[in-house]
Order: sequence, then C-alpha cells, then structure tokens
Amino acid sequence: MGNGDTIDARASENFVNRAQSVDMQDGDRTSIDTGGGDVTQEGDVDKRQGIFINLILGANITGQESQQGIAALQTLLSQILKPIQKDHIESAYFSAFPKDDSFITEATTQTDRINVLELQKFNKLQDFFFSLVQNPAIPESERERLKFELKNAGLFDETSQAAFETAQPKLVAPQKTPYLLIVLEPSGSDTFLTNGWVFTPGDSKPVSASQFKPLDLADEKKGTACSFDDISQTVDQFLSLIKRKRGHYLKGYKLKQLTVEVFLPAKYFSKAIEYLWQTKRQGEEIPLCVSYPMALRFYERLGFDEYLYDCWDDWVEGWQKLEKLCVGKPTFDVIDELKELTDCNWSKIGFDLKKHTEKVGFLLPLVPLDEDIQETLFRNLALKTVAPMAIWFRRPLEELNQNELITFLKETQPHRLPFMIRELREQLHNNQSDNNQDIQPHFAQYWSILWENPNRLPPDILLEVQDW
Repeated sequence: MGNGDTIDARASENFVNRAQSVDMQDGDRTSIDTGGGDVTQEGDVDKRQGIFINLILGANITGQESQQGIAALQTLLSQILKPIQKDHIESAYFSAFPKDDSFITEATTQTDRINVLELQKFNKLQDFFFSLVQNPAIPESERERLKFELKNAGLFDETSQAAFETAQPKLVAPQKTPYLLIVLEPSGSDTFLTNGWVFTPGDSKPVSASQFKPLDLADEKKGTACSFDDISQTVDQFLSLIKRKRGHYLKGYKLKQLTVEVFLPAKYFSKAIEYLWQTKRQGEEIPLCVSYPMALRFYERLGFDEYLYDCWDDWVEGWQKLEKLCVGKPTFDVIDELKELTDCNWSKIGFDLKKHTEKVGFLLPLVPLDEDIQETLFRNLALKTVAPMAIWFRRPLEELNQNELITFLKETQPHRLPFMIRELREQLHNNQSDNNQDIQPHFAQYWSILWENPNRLPPDILLEVQDW
C-alpha cells in the first residue's frame, strides 16, 4: 500500500482546473461567515446594511414599479435585517451570487457597488435568504425570527428552501475537543527530546496553564530522549498513560475525541509519520492515524527570534480569518493551489495570502521528490508565510481517486478535515484487514495536513505570548 513512503509527487495537471470534471455546481454553494467580526457602532452598521438593503429592493422582488412600493419594502426589509450582523449579510450575498459570472469579480473588490438585484436576474435571491436562515453562527432564535418575518412578507419559500438545503453540504460548527500536543525538539542528528501535553478546552480566555497536563516519562522532566525511529514507542507510552489516567488528563472528555498534533522540524514533514507511528488497540498494533485524527505543526514556528517576534500578529490574524470562514465555506473554496514550488517567490506568496480575504491556506499537489528541496519547501512554508493550514500528498495526485478528493474538499469544512480523514483511514484499514490484500490507492492514505492554531501552543510559549 505504500503508506510509509515519503512524498512522491511527479508532474500532473492543474488540480483545481480538473475540479471542473466533477459533477457539482459550485456556484450554488452556500458560503456563510462565522460572524467573528469586530464590533462596530450602530450608525456604521446601518450605513453598510443600507447599501445592501437599498439594492435588494426593486420591481423584480415585488412586481411593483412605483417608487412608493419600493420605499415601503425598503422599510420592511430594514426592520427585518437590521439585527443581523453585516458580515453575515455580506457573506450570504457573495455565497449566493453565481461565481462564474464576471460581475462578481468587480463586486468583490468594490463593496460599495454591490448590486444584489443581480441575484434576482440569476434567480438566486431566495438563496440569499436561505443562507441567512441556515447559518449556524447566527443564534437560532434570530434565525427563526428572520425566517418568520420573511415568510410573512412573502419573501420566503419553504419548499425551495428544502431543495436548497438538500443540495448544500451539511454545516457543522466547530466542537470543543481535547488535544495531545507532541513536541519533537532536536537534540542531535535525528535525535530528539520528546515532550507531550494533553490540552483540554475551556471557557476562559486567554487559555490558562491549568488546561495543560504534562506527560512526564522521565524524572528530569526535560523530555524523553529518543531517535526518530523510536518516537513511535514514546508516543504510544503517552497514549497508554492517558488511557490509564483518563480522568486526570481528559477531564470528562472521551478518549476517542482526542486529536494528535505534532510539532516537528520541517525536515521531517515529508515523512509519513501518520502511518510510521503505531499504537496498540486491543493488543493489535495499528497506525496512529487510524485511531486518532492527526495534524502536523512546524517546530520552527515556536522560535521567538526566528518567527514569533515578527510574525505573531499576522499568524493570529490568519487564524481568525480561518475561524470566520470555517463554519460556512468548504475547504475547496478557502485553499489556494501552489502549482510551482521549486522556483517561486515565497515572500510574495506569503504577502498575497495575508491580503486575500477568502483564502487561508494552500494545496501542494506537486511536492518535489528531492528530500533537500522538500526541506527547503517546508521551511519556506513555515517561516515565510503565516498559513494556518496546508494540505499535501505523498503520492502523485494523478495516481489517486481525484474526483472523490475534489468532492471531499467541496463538501468538507476545513475544521472537519482531520476527523473525516481519520474515519476514511479506519474504513480503509478495516477493508484491507478483511480482504487480506492491498486496496486501490486512496488519497486519505497519502494525505498530510498542517493545522496551526496559535492559541494552542506548548504552555511555556503560549503563556509568554499572551502577555504581548
């Protein structure tokens, strides 16, 4: 099956362009903001909403040509939409608008020229309302009020809503789950001091030291010394300790809710540690990634002089952008494909990502074979960008089930990726065990994901940056 292979990606076609072959109408997809925007003064909200409300109105909606009828409807919609945060209104507009029309390009860059009446031309005005009433970031009571008032005004069609919701990917809000944080601190050539903590989420902000429980396997409490080949055994010891003392470490959470995040140097990002590292389940050794969702993180980003002093603010802003997009947008819409990785301007790539309002990470379909080039690539990704997420593969995409991958990215929200990939890996593992033979290569077997939440760092570093 080759699950332990290093990255092997050769020349392939443009992955994003190939997405057009999937039978899925991307223009009809809902994109809903999480509403994490800054607080604004009421006058500013009224002014911005006025732009949208004025342009929503017109004969296409009411069938009335008179200015008097338009003015009456304007007053009505102003009352209905006023409590809704402007970010939700903007996001619902852009999600409903057909993405393949040239008008949207101009509209996204010139907000004051947005013309929502264009939605009526494409028969998408109902989608605009549907996006609002199914947005999980808007309180349920507010969504019910909005739906009730739109229905009473004759602007809401429940029959059409049912068809609309069936066509959309199911939206799931991020859930609070515990994490096993593992840090591989280089101490020599392919040797490390390995430290681990269990992080449990809480309601307090900022994060407190009490949310971290250290996994001390050595008396000196400086980390367990081991080679790269021995790390799997150390990680399994971490997990055994958590299982035995789950009440202390998990604080009421279940073991199956645990996600494993590994901080390791960029040099090792091409290794398939998800499959190289094994853990025991009912006496059987199985890949760690089959039992637990996994994500990789850059050890280099823990360096104060190398990264944190200069990049902390941008990193936090990038993560906040990801959180805002996470609830309502599928992964395919928020990642940017990097087609050229060996001769590119990483400073420009990092700058462009910071400025882009709808992209938060990268898809790397063409990672070079040479290990030295791979290390340079991942170091540039770590230090010259503040990307909170990236996806790459250890096998050429043209050898994998690409249509299924594209559909998966179009239907899965970013924060659901590690969990959904784990489920796919367990299914593949069980199928292989049952058939006692290799199965066809699947993208989940060769998948790695970077998931960099700056609010979840080793406790000594996190407590220091929180003072900034």
